Amino acid sequence: MSPEAIIFPHEPEKVEIPQDKMTQLIMQVARARDLEASLERLDQQMSDASKELQGILGGWQCPGSLVTLLQEAGPVPVTEMTLEDGTKIVVDEELKPPSMAAGSKYREVVVTWAKESGHGGAVKGEVTVNVPVGKEALADEVLKTAEGLGLQGKKVETINASTLGALLRELLEDGADVPLDKLGVFVFRKAKISTAKVGK
Repeated sequence: MSPEAIIFPHEPEKVEIPQDKMTQLIMQVARARDLEASLERLDQQMSDASKELQGILGGWQCPGSLVTLLQEAGPVPVTEMTLEDGTKIVVDEELKPPSMAAGSKYREVVVTWAKESGHGGAVKGEVTVNVPVGKEALADEVLKTAEGLGLQGKKVETINASTLGALLRELLEDGADVPLDKLGVFVFRKAKISTAKVGK
């Protein structure tokens, strides 16, 4: 690039701003800074409020004080209650099945349990085959002819997490004895509060 083609930035021209406009600028900048600080405080307040609310209502990895109070309210856990003012508290319960991914310590345990408890239909087989370099074209036929081609295959049994969750919910609703701890199933409970509508 020739020296003539180089464009150097130039110093901006100094502009005289009327005093009233300068005063307005200074005030707006100060106001903007105040609002930014307010938003930061509000963000922190919302975060703190959300954590406190979760501590009261419950949720993942959080027992919730309302849930605990209702569980300890009588000889059997209370899952629903209506207060004198009409406010209704309901405890929802949800199951979180364990990971069934490769390497999960619960996969074999869950598969064995499903078969032994008569639910082997939920188990699916996954077959993996090592295809030698240069024979990638055989991949589509490998599942049918693996042994005939002399390829080494491996069968892994697993259960889809959604299928497992649905099965467990159905069994629990029917009153079946399911070893949730052994299967790595986490049960979380969360309270929901609804206010009675006041008639107009």
